[in-house]
Amino acid sequence: MRTPVQGHWCWFITMLLLILPLAGCGGGSSCPPAVLPPDTTPPTVWASPDSGVYPADQAVLLHSSDNRDPSPVIRYTTDLSEPGETSTVYSGTPIPSPDGTVIKFYAEDASGNSSSVAVEGYTIAAPGTTRAQWGESGHGALSHEPWRHWDEDGEVRTSCAKCHSAEGFLDYAKDGTVDAAAPLPLGLDCSACHASFIPGTIYTDPATYTALEPVEFPSGQTASLFGPSNLCMTCHQGRASTVQVESAAPNDIIQEPDYPSFDFINIHYFAAAASMFGSEVKGGYEYAELEYAPRNTFPSHGTELSTCVGCHMGESPPHNHTWEPDISRCQECHTGSSFETLSGSPGLNHDQIQLLLADLFQAIRDYASSILGSPLIYDAEAYPYFFHDNGQGAIYPNRYRDFDMLLLRAAYNYQFGLKEPAGFVHNGTYLRQVIYDSILDLDGTVGSDVNVPPGREGYQANSNEFAARTEQYHLSGHGAAGGEPFRHWDEDNPPEVSSSCAKCHTAPGFIEFAMGDPVSTTPAGTLVDCTACHNDRNLYADHDTRYDDPGTNPAIEDVEFPSGEIATLNDASNVCMACHQGRASQQTVDDAIAADPGPYSFINIHYFAAAATFFGKEVNGGYQYRDDSAYRGQNPFAAHSTAPKTCVQCHLRSEKNEHFFMPEVSDCGPCHGNPPTSFPGLSGTPAANHTAIWGSDGLLGDLLTAIQDYAQNKIGKPIFYEPSVYPYFFNSGAPPSYPNRYVDFDAALLKASYNYQVGRKDPGNYVHNGTYTRQLLYDSLDDLDNGAQDDSVSGHTRP
Repeated sequence: MRTPVQGHWCWFITMLLLILPLAGCGGGSSCPPAVLPPDTTPPTVWASPDSGVYPADQAVLLHSSDNRDPSPVIRYTTDLSEPGETSTVYSGTPIPSPDGTVIKFYAEDASGNSSSVAVEGYTIAAPGTTRAQWGESGHGALSHEPWRHWDEDGEVRTSCAKCHSAEGFLDYAKDGTVDAAAPLPLGLDCSACHASFIPGTIYTDPATYTALEPVEFPSGQTASLFGPSNLCMTCHQGRASTVQVESAAPNDIIQEPDYPSFDFINIHYFAAAASMFGSEVKGGYEYAELEYAPRNTFPSHGTELSTCVGCHMGESPPHNHTWEPDISRCQECHTGSSFETLSGSPGLNHDQIQLLLADLFQAIRDYASSILGSPLIYDAEAYPYFFHDNGQGAIYPNRYRDFDMLLLRAAYNYQFGLKEPAGFVHNGTYLRQVIYDSILDLDGTVGSDVNVPPGREGYQANSNEFAARTEQYHLSGHGAAGGEPFRHWDEDNPPEVSSSCAKCHTAPGFIEFAMGDPVSTTPAGTLVDCTACHNDRNLYADHDTRYDDPGTNPAIEDVEFPSGEIATLNDASNVCMACHQGRASQQTVDDAIAADPGPYSFINIHYFAAAATFFGKEVNGGYQYRDDSAYRGQNPFAAHSTAPKTCVQCHLRSEKNEHFFMPEVSDCGPCHGNPPTSFPGLSGTPAANHTAIWGSDGLLGDLLTAIQDYAQNKIGKPIFYEPSVYPYFFNSGAPPSYPNRYVDFDAALLKASYNYQVGRKDPGNYVHNGTYTRQLLYDSLDDLDNGAQDDSVSGHTRP
């Protein structure tokens, strides 16, 4: 900060330089009078002390400096109004500044040049108190633009009051609308988050504040963290999304020489929740036909470090009201002296995003200049950021208005990447995807130092194995945070995963199960994350699986199946088997039939019951019509003498691809056709089983036809199957919905429909145990044919 003494010296030196050229005249009569050029330089102003948090009321001095005038006139206000010619003239007397004082001031010199208006704000609070922390935060920065932008208007308009005033936020929280403009704010004060200024957030009363559960995003999608973090999400979500950009520049607009042009669409600032929730809320512009990463659940962090409040305020009171995360907590597992340099995903994503942003900006400039013939510049501090490159600079009248649909989308994503400076932590994979896609959409060039983002063609795990594993997990089924397996319970009241489901749909539930403890009801929002399978949250220290300690985890030493049978693979595959076994068996169906003469509701094996298929008759996952001896047991993969035979050996085989949990078809090439193009195309047994089960004339298609014929002709109530809607079988003639579910199964139809679902819900059955699956489907057809197992099925041979 320049001091008053420095300012006076600047004036003295300037005047001296103006006088020196006249000294050669010697003061004689022949010397012309001195003529100074017009003064067009405005004064500068500053205050001491400047804005900040102080332990006691301040006496503020205002200062000015000018190139010619030694005493510019300073005018100021303390009522949030803009200072002008009628405002109080500063006399040199200190201005009393108690808590909440905002001083606005400017100076005018003798030539009529005026400085810009300076704004200083003062918070008075004892050091270390919540009030002091708040004053040091963005929420308490009284003089900053987010709180002073509307001073000239005298109020905060309804479209902005939701997030720029406590009154507006409370108004919005009640019903999702802001009904009235709000008074000018002094920061976002305590009343926005605390009911009647008592500890505890207004979120503790969601019945009153209905707009906070769930939180609606600009895309119209909703999301929740089921706690006080929803307050943060309500404002830190941006004000635009794929939906707003697509509405401005829809896909069906064809670019022509006189292309339709659009104004820039701005996501707004610090849209942390938009990046964190990724594809679930579509905060970035998402290009059609591409898949994007869902929410980042911080899978290795545990629940206490996976929410806004947990990271930004600490785990328990007294909470940190600066809202600055404590990097020392990260350094328990990560190396690095800053968030940007944290080892693993944070540092990797930060560096990659910066490289991508540079490449995208170059692509934007090249496209604007070469394709549209309208060059542009960008100024991060001047709204609306993009301006014509014509020498007029970053002023609103010169804003760029020649966006076509391609440039608008790319510019929107560029702004998203810049205005979400912590996106590399919140959801680096999502940010990298949308920025990378924008470069390609403009036919731009991606630098050789850029890694292809996860989920894009050419992606390769980088040398940082833990970042790569996290990236892979994020795009796997286990990390599909926006999918039904993890969002099914969100709308329950309260939103929690029942104890009967938590075993396989939450990490806390699985841990309880594995340790042999009763499984508890678990709050919604958790996934099957790293802690379900790993002994130590710090994967840098220990990335072995929980199975390495079977004494502590007795339930996954020998795994019990729904039939009551047990099985083991004697390695970490038992972790997989504990959940990928289904929730029903032949015994479940027989018990239902024995308990009641019918008709029956459908019985569902559940999903991806790969272990039930794999072990065949040994665990009785399918409905077996014949004696056990007629069915195949565990698939030994006999030809795989040294090749994969267990879940882990197949699904986590490659260190460069393991946490996608997807086998690599290239592993199968040496024996099943080299190079193979897909698993169904693997020569030999896999291809034969796939054709027999899934082919156009396969067992699944024929069994569904037989089920429909039986329902119509034997039971007299037509049926249809919808694989995406529970409980899958419905009465014909009405849409698939739970009230229209089929409840007229007799015993024969129930058994066959159960086996049909067994075949449909393990899409890898042709590899896991194609023989067992074919036997089940064939026998179901045989039973519906004439009620007997007499091999009377036409078109198929029972293996």
